[in-house]
Amino acid sequence: MFRLSLFSFVSFCFVKVVAFLGCHFFLYISFMNINQKGCFAEYKFATMAIEYGFNVSMPLLDASTYDCILEKNNKLYKVQVKFMCANRYTSKKQKTPQIEIKNGKGYYSTSDVDFFAVWHDEHKGFFILNNTGQRAYRLCLNNKYGYNFNNFDIIL
Repeated sequence: MFRLSLFSFVSFCFVKVVAFLGCHFFLYISFMNINQKGCFAEYKFATMAIEYGFNVSMPLLDASTYDCILEKNNKLYKVQVKFMCANRYTSKKQKTPQIEIKNGKGYYSTSDVDFFAVWHDEHKGFFILNNTGQRAYRLCLNNKYGYNFNNFDIIL
């Protein structure tokens, strides 16, 4: 418990120093573990969704298949949020980063979640993808998914 509190205090101080020096906050992401990166993406997505006029609900437990529910115009949308590290390639020949969308139990069915929101750390934004049952995506601004980048209108 003390170790976690000490880590939290040191992290808080680091963020304050970075902010004071005028450095970009996203430098801190490189020091996060995978769980912290996932939480960062979830809260960043929720914040952006609120900015786009959605009401956001998040489950209290991590046992649900979705990370948040968006509500707008009396419609609900289940969203699974993922974090994609910069320069994520499956081979040296590959020029487009790829992410496989799955959890510990396997892939998400179309009844589990309606949309995926993938934080792309290289571009500092989200690719919002309709869950059509596809298991992997090659995400970049220059392919067919470029239209999906920070485009919350896809959800409506």
